[in-house]
Amino acid sequence: MTRDEIIAMAKEAGCVSATFWPDDFTGLMGVFERFAALVAAAEREACAKVCDDKAQDISLSNRR
Repeated sequence: MTRDEIIAMAKEAGCVSATFWPDDFTGLMGVFERFAALVAAAEREACAKVCDDKAQDISLSNRR
């Protein structure tokens, strides 16, 4: 995920105040990048769990 994508999503989520985006927001950007990484990791984990659950479901197997 790029910085521009993270900024766009933050703004879409309501972070649009001019005071929220100071000229030098390096520290703030770091927070958003870490947050985005955590969200992505949680989403990957949720997807992996669904895949694992489906892989364990014998009724979905082509082996009979």
